[in-house]
Formats: sequence, C-alpha cells, structure tokens
Amino acid sequence: MGVPINIHTTLGFLSHAVVLCSILYGAGCMQGWFYYRKYGQRDPWAIQALVAAVLICDTCQIGFLYAAVYDYTVTNQGNPSALRNLSPNLIIELIFSGFIAFLVQHFYCYRVFALSKNWVFAAFISLTSLGSLLTLYYFVGVALSQYTELVQLVFLDNVSIVTNVLGITCDICITSLMIYLLQKSKTGFKRSTDVLNRLIIFTFNTGIPTSLCSIVTLILLEGAPGTFIYIFIYVSMARFYTNCLLVTLNSRDYIRQGFRSDNLGTDETFAMSIPVESRVEFAGVTSTTEGITISMDRDFPGTKGREKDSI
Repeated sequence: MGVPINIHTTLGFLSHAVVLCSILYGAGCMQGWFYYRKYGQRDPWAIQALVAAVLICDTCQIGFLYAAVYDYTVTNQGNPSALRNLSPNLIIELIFSGFIAFLVQHFYCYRVFALSKNWVFAAFISLTSLGSLLTLYYFVGVALSQYTELVQLVFLDNVSIVTNVLGITCDICITSLMIYLLQKSKTGFKRSTDVLNRLIIFTFNTGIPTSLCSIVTLILLEGAPGTFIYIFIYVSMARFYTNCLLVTLNSRDYIRQGFRSDNLGTDETFAMSIPVESRVEFAGVTSTTEGITISMDRDFPGTKGREKDSI
C-alpha cells in the first residue's frame, strides 16, 4: 500500500522542512559568526570567501523555501486544489542547495588532494560533484520551463535518481579516502596518533549526515512519489553541508588539543598544516610518511632549550 497523498504528506512535510531548515540555518549562522570571530584574521581569503558564499546561498535557499510555503498556505489559503500546483520557489531553492553541496564537496576534494597528491582521486571526486550539480540544474531547468503541477515531476524521477547517486558516490569517496589517508599517515607516536584519530572521527561524523540524506531521499523518492516527504529530507541536506563545513573549520583548535598534556611543559606552540608529508623527529629518529603535517615545539621542565616534534 502506497503512502496516501493528502495535506499531511504534502503541505505538512513542507512545513516540517521549513522548521528543520530554520533550526539548522540558525546553527549555521552561529557557527559562521564563531568562525569569523576566531579565524577571520588567520585563514586565507579563499576559505573566508567559501564560508561567505555558503552562508549567502544558505540564506537564499531558506528564503525561497519560505516563499514556497507562503504560496501554499497564505496566497492560496482555502484553495486545496493549489496543492497540486508546482510553486516555482520550490524549484528555485534547489539552485542554491546544489551550489552549496558543490562548494563544500570541492573543499573536501582539495583536502583529499592535499593529503594524497593524487590527481586521479581529486578528479573523480570533482567530476562526480560536478555531474550531480549539472543533473540537478537540468532538473531545475526542465521543471521551471515545462511543468506546472507537482505530479509532472515524476517524469524527472530518473534525473533525481542520477543526481542523488552521484552525490552519494562523491560523499562516500571523500569520507573513505580521507579516513584511509589519515590512517596511512599514522607514525606510531602517541600524540600524533591522537590528533589523527580525532581527524578520522571528525571526517566520519561530517561525512555521514549528507550521505544518509541522499540515501533516504532515494528511498522516499521511490516509496512515496507525489508527496513532499522526500523533499523534507532533500532540502535539509544543504544545511548539513553548511554545518559540516563550519564544524570542520571551527574544530581545528580542538583537534590540536590532542598534543596537549598538563605535565609536559609550560610553553607550547602548535602549528598544523596540510599536506606534503608527515615527518616525525623524536629522540634522534626521523620517520616520514605522506599525509598531514603537524609541528609541535615545547619546553620540558628541567631541560634546557626546546625539543621539536615535526609530524
């Protein structure tokens, strides 16, 4: 038995989407404020521009989503037949949603390349991300130019499936490759291993939400056609991309705390960078592996001078 098409599975879930997106949008704005307050003078302009672009697109998307709900609930109040109509605002917001995913995926694509120095990995991630964006924009163009009723979107189901499959592939590749490369960068020294373990956990946690959203959207697209249930999940996905990006950027000081220990010294300075190589100098022994570069200078109580671990 299929999911019934009524006001609860259409307008109801669209309203739920606005509530969820508003909560996540608020969290994203708070993360953005924290980012510029803490890292505004430290990060290169490209990263700051990326964050600004993502937040602007986030604002535009939620604005068009609210306008779509306004069309159905206020403009057409008391007109149940209007639920069959396709609000252009509901389609336009996908432009910003797709662009957010594209920007964030390419930020992670750069991280993969920085760690691996492998053009094949980076090119595959970039092409799947671009393919997902282009198929989504094809969906938007056809829907806006040819369709006026929601039921007509069923003709674009195959395009939606391709868009989501490419998005899932991109996100899973990013997460898997990052975990593999970070795991490969481990040198056996406790403090560097602690930092890399934190990075692996963050990579996994920030990759899962968007991948799950795409998978659930695919399932609902086939299981509940003609309703807004899948839209409830899909329009929330851009918020997860935004928040995952900002959490990744804002968690860098927490990651560095993996080196800190109360009994190691009185003066510690830390620098973390990506990529080139992982190099460890400890007790006269040097170990080098590809991956992440972390430098640590510290003073030990009762010793003269400074000992330096470069990881």
